[in-house]
Amino acid sequence: MTITIDPTNLSAETKLLLKRLLYTSQEIYFEPGRYKVKRSFMKTDTVEIFLTHHLVKGFCKHNPEYKRVEVLGKKLGSGSYGSLYDSLGVLHTEKNMHFKVRTPDKEKVVKQVNLKHSAHLDVIAEEKQINLCSNKIRCKPSLFNSNYGFLRMTKAHGIPLDDLISSIQKGKTKLSLLKLLKLSINLITALHNLHKQGWIHRDIKPDNIIVDLENLEVTLIDFGFTCKKGSVEVLQGNWYYIAPEYVDSYVVTRKIDWFSMGKTLAELWGDRSIDSFNSDECTIDEAYSYHSCEEFIDLFHCVDMPKEFQNDLKVSLQNMTRVDPTKRIGYKEMRQALQTLIDKVESSEINHKLVHENCIKLCDSDHTPAYSAEANSEEDTEDNSEDYSEKCLFKFKTR
Repeated sequence: MTITIDPTNLSAETKLLLKRLLYTSQEIYFEPGRYKVKRSFMKTDTVEIFLTHHLVKGFCKHNPEYKRVEVLGKKLGSGSYGSLYDSLGVLHTEKNMHFKVRTPDKEKVVKQVNLKHSAHLDVIAEEKQINLCSNKIRCKPSLFNSNYGFLRMTKAHGIPLDDLISSIQKGKTKLSLLKLLKLSINLITALHNLHKQGWIHRDIKPDNIIVDLENLEVTLIDFGFTCKKGSVEVLQGNWYYIAPEYVDSYVVTRKIDWFSMGKTLAELWGDRSIDSFNSDECTIDEAYSYHSCEEFIDLFHCVDMPKEFQNDLKVSLQNMTRVDPTKRIGYKEMRQALQTLIDKVESSEINHKLVHENCIKLCDSDHTPAYSAEANSEEDTEDNSEDYSEKCLFKFKTR
């Protein structure tokens, strides 16, 4: 007979069986499935159990003999790096296998990194980057087995911006004009705050941004490529969002993030250019040529917005995505443009519903893990005197 073990709801018998599994194995990661365990430490006969959840075994910092076991819930996402899971809570072996559900302010997610694609040091480096780049989110020390590294991180709530954009463009979600403008300000402010800490993200795109529709709080995620200003040896990011000068020279400045944010904002406001862009088969020259057009497709098609406001915002979005970085605007200019539009909207006599209607939230949206970069309205401290290599500027003149 197979005994089912649900770590979130243990009986006296299943507590003993699960504890034996955890203590008699050197493994730290247990997938859902069937296992053989001894009925007791003194006897040799075994019983088959069926584990219902993923488990990741850590250690109590006060006493290494005791275990802290993360009980994982559903998979939140996956990619070349591995998978991301929600953490339902923790099993305390020293407290008679007590399962403790995390309070909302202590919720966590676990990122399972496939070591076939990443080295141990890469996982530890990402852990360090998260703790350095975020003023809210913390990552506990990484855990490893022979196949995976496990990052245990603070969980933030919201929905990925790419899901929100998709829902808006499909007509499933509606945001008022004011909400879209204020969300846009929060997006650029979150990036500005990261820059003020001296970091450049290098991978700004809608699926690396989380939005809480309740308060429009914006959270940047995935700091795996984040670095300081300077040159890098490896080009990282999605071709569609990568700034042309970064491709040409491998020089990292804040300007490359503002290009990516400009592309992201344009999508939020209805741009469909990405639909005609094949990142998988695109070459460097093709990407450069594509971005040189500096045009959008169907911008504002899903937004109720007066024509005169559309023209003003379109110019600002074009200025954020200029191929020449010396002509590209950043936080200060874009914030001023958005605030001017907000002031115009609030003082105008356009349809009240258009301006003030509440958003219709996404149905069945998940709480999504994130690394927080809290938005605020501090004065701009951005240094616009970015240095660009002669090679980089030469290509702007000759292409």
